[in-house]
Amino acid sequence: MEEQNRGESAALVQILRECFEGSQKNPELESLNSERVQLHQGMTGVEAVLSSGRGGTGRNSMPVMSEPIKPKALITLELTKRLKVKPGGGYVKN
Repeated sequence: MEEQNRGESAALVQILRECFEGSQKNPELESLNSERVQLHQGMTGVEAVLSSGRGGTGRNSMPVMSEPIKPKALITLELTKRLKVKPGGGYVKN
């Protein structure tokens, strides 16, 4: 601010401009931006594969469930073992 004889507002605008426009190169930001671009390209490819498989009946199409999966009913003994409790109440010690 003092070097370029600017007011606070003008100095802040310049700092933000340099930060976001990248007048000063930051290797970490450049690396992150490169990774972001690669991830975006990968996601675009995945979206293309998924969208091309919808509506088709080939190997690449997404399976569609006709009925929801229903959980298996457990009898009391199985349930107490699974929850590690005694049939009459209380916890089972390990």
